[in-house]
Amino acid sequence: MSNFNDYLQKHKLFLQIFDLSKLTRKKNLICHTTQNHLIFQYTGKTRFLLKDALNLKELSEKILSSEEKILILHTNAPLCSKAKNYLINEGFLIL
Repeated sequence: MSNFNDYLQKHKLFLQIFDLSKLTRKKNLICHTTQNHLIFQYTGKTRFLLKDALNLKELSEKILSSEEKILILHTNAPLCSKAKNYLINEGFLIL
């Protein structure tokens, strides 16, 4: 969590928060947005898998439309290596 908080402080981010937890019961996904950043914070007891990464990418495209923002995923849950590689290749910063 400290990397996430350090990043927020370093870039002086003031977040507008969207709670997306209604989309699923076992996992919580919170979306933070600023002028230059789109941050997804994932909390769950299950691993973050490639199918989750694909859904996250699709969701970010719907939110962004044509805007250019820095995409960030922050999670305390275990991250599948395929999901991590996919998100990094798609331009996400993993914290």
